[in-house]
Amino acid sequence: MFNHILNSFNKYPDKNAFNIKDHYYTYKELEKYTSIITKKIIEKIPNENLIGVIANDDIFTYSTLLAIILNGKAYLPINPMYPPSRNANIIKQANIKSIISSIEKEKTIAIIGENHLNIYCTNCLYNNEVTYTNVIFKDQNCFDDNSLVYVLFTSGSTGTPKGVPITRKNLFTFFDAFLDIGYNFTSEDRFLQMFDLNFDLSVVSYLTPLMNGACVYTVNPSLGIKYTEIYKILENHNITFALMVPSILNGLKPYFEDISLQNLKYSLFCGEALKKDIIEQWQKCVPNALIQNTYGPTEGTITCFNYNCIMGNIKAHNGIVSIGKPMKNTTAVIIDKNNNLTNNYTKGELCISGPHITKGYLNNSENDKAFIKLKINGETNIFYKTGDICFKDAEDDFMFCGRTDQQIKIQGYRIELSEIEHQARMFSNGAEVVAVTRNNKQGNTEIVLFIESKTDCIREIYTKMYNTLPNYMIPSEIKLIESLPYNSNGKINRKKLSEIALK
Repeated sequence: MFNHILNSFNKYPDKNAFNIKDHYYTYKELEKYTSIITKKIIEKIPNENLIGVIANDDIFTYSTLLAIILNGKAYLPINPMYPPSRNANIIKQANIKSIISSIEKEKTIAIIGENHLNIYCTNCLYNNEVTYTNVIFKDQNCFDDNSLVYVLFTSGSTGTPKGVPITRKNLFTFFDAFLDIGYNFTSEDRFLQMFDLNFDLSVVSYLTPLMNGACVYTVNPSLGIKYTEIYKILENHNITFALMVPSILNGLKPYFEDISLQNLKYSLFCGEALKKDIIEQWQKCVPNALIQNTYGPTEGTITCFNYNCIMGNIKAHNGIVSIGKPMKNTTAVIIDKNNNLTNNYTKGELCISGPHITKGYLNNSENDKAFIKLKINGETNIFYKTGDICFKDAEDDFMFCGRTDQQIKIQGYRIELSEIEHQARMFSNGAEVVAVTRNNKQGNTEIVLFIESKTDCIREIYTKMYNTLPNYMIPSEIKLIESLPYNSNGKINRKKLSEIALK
């Protein structure tokens, strides 16, 4: 697949490869910067297989990522917005020796919280004195498919980030399944890239267009409210492919009546539960687009489930759209607490297997809990336990019910917070709602419901809930909030809401 990128360099030199902060860069320029950085890697870091990269939103960072993977090496993206202590922890766990950064060395040291590493800055590429020597990139088929292509760190249950290593085989298997869906991509397409580079959805958002000679439109993370920038890009640049987190629609919702994205061909969502009511409204904004709900953990290499949202026939449970069926190369089962397979309509934990699943975390302390052996149809394979609660319907579509860590017990009753959220949304005219838990003074678990609303509707919602829900599912407190907090990837920040709930 990386040979397709090299083909784009040769076939589309004068076409635009990137639009970053309203500045276009052609494939010829991208190849130039990638070649210069490749030459630097070969000279300075020939024996290091995993290289840290400060994940800035600029052409030099993307050129660095390409230079690394086209060289048969792997990259570790380091988010410049993260606390230095967290970045230092990640760098230590991954045993990183060298960092490539598109900003000055002093600023880079402040980001990584370390000063003993080898730091190579690409900001010198701004200097016209740098001469361009064309590098002959190697045939990508010569590299070992089991070698790493990137490592991403996700939040660990112990509070320490855990590294997810993804190999070329993992990534190639994903793209084999992704392209098998039947998308019709051409060099005339325009792709939205809204994700931080340490979020795996960024990988498909920038590699897919580059493989097809298309243009990538990035979202500047420094502009604050991300959905306003996304709206501008979607509309002003006639984006044809947009993969987004569902939370973006919450910000765009007030503008739905004015949004008409006639050129959008594919509107994909991933990263969070997709709500049926808002996607039915979104369909009117993108009349010519195929809308899909996709699903996949970082451990499963981007996405491994897919569901087409067809107008008037969208499957949902508790208002959450189905994640559909496993994509090519994915085996999926649902298990109970004893790791036994469940029947259709029986809820349990979703487990996935296939050549796209990572073999384990860099720090293997959680591997025994996350990866298990299951015997399916007489064959034993390794499955990843996703931590997501699902069930299958009669047509073998998987229905998402929430997280195992969002399934709680109150007074001995098992409760899914998503069910409470679904009821609250109906009673609040579709306002965005989030339910979290806290321990009261007696040490008992209780529910706190946040409603994004400027209008006081608390009494009315309580009245309706008491008429429809059992007492043990009624929130102990309902809080109005003007704007829900989001993390850097556009997902609702439940951890922050849990902290607010304690106040």
